[in-house]
Amino acid sequence: ITLLMMGGATVLVGAMPTAEQIGVAAPILIVLLRVVQGLAAGGELAGAALFSTESAPPAKRGFWTMFTSLGGGFSIVFANATLLAVGVGMTDEQFASYGWRIPFLASSVLILVGLYIRLRIDESPVFEAETRTETGPTKVPLVEAWRSQSRQMLLVAGISIMQAAFTYLGATYFANVGATQLGLSRNTVLAAGIAGGLFWAAGGVVGA
Repeated sequence: ITLLMMGGATVLVGAMPTAEQIGVAAPILIVLLRVVQGLAAGGELAGAALFSTESAPPAKRGFWTMFTSLGGGFSIVFANATLLAVGVGMTDEQFASYGWRIPFLASSVLILVGLYIRLRIDESPVFEAETRTETGPTKVPLVEAWRSQSRQMLLVAGISIMQAAFTYLGATYFANVGATQLGLSRNTVLAAGIAGGLFWAAGGVVGA
């Protein structure tokens, strides 16, 4: 569900009519689609980290879970690199008109690839073992987590909010400010985004 939500919202962003065509509905719909993307991405990230942790040997869990963070860093690298490649040979006007839409629409291919992989992955050994116990998996995991580990849940939520805020400020807001307020070229802004993603990935490796 999260994969289809995130992928579907991304493709719809690329197909969104302009404000000149549908008025104020355009930015409102873009914001709503971004909210759907964010909720879905949160589910994907948490699920990937959990799956990596539960599938790894106990002594190597930190190492294998690191690859989830690497995915976040490299996603910024590949996103900016894709926009950089698409914009080669385009004027700023052409890129603003239709060039930026190409990666969003092309992501429909990634949805199919991701869905193909997802449907063929078995549950983690930890989850499989839980299903064989007398009580079985927790019926409402969120409630159980808050009941038994409320302090840890609050700490993780706080860290995640802080990290996500800086990520979106650097990866999204900076791109707009750099191009519109600071007068930087599109290529310079995208190259800075690539560098930021690489530093994020490097930080994950060092932290592990």
